[in-house]
Amino acid sequence: MDNTFPGTGTRLDMVYKQATLGPGEYQALSEMWGAPERAIFCFREPAGYIVSAANKFIYDTVGYLQELYVRLMNSYWEIGGDVFEYTPELTISDYFSFLDPLDFEAKWTPPFQFEGQQDHENTTSKMYDAYNRVKELDLS
Repeated sequence: MDNTFPGTGTRLDMVYKQATLGPGEYQALSEMWGAPERAIFCFREPAGYIVSAANKFIYDTVGYLQELYVRLMNSYWEIGGDVFEYTPELTISDYFSFLDPLDFEAKWTPPFQFEGQQDHENTTSKMYDAYNRVKELDLS
């Protein structure tokens, strides 16, 4: 974890970030280390996801990545957690507010700027259906 900062273990013991964490892996991690006090379900809309996924998973087909997105969005209903959407409007203040009560005062944080492109041509209605189901939770 090259870009993480060591902590004292008093407020945030572990963060597990993975692009494709499914219910089985989540369950295994919970059995190994205990259920987390807080789970965060971070997601992005389909047109931004497909560009990012195609760059990260260069050996997978677009069709597979489309199916993976639907499966991952639907995994929310098994894993749960607080929803947090990665959007162009997102600021570092949004992160800090969402992660409250963690205290970031007097801590160095790297600069944050949204990076993302859109590829609407390679998205499907199933992707947007799955996205909208979770997005509704983010608005409530």
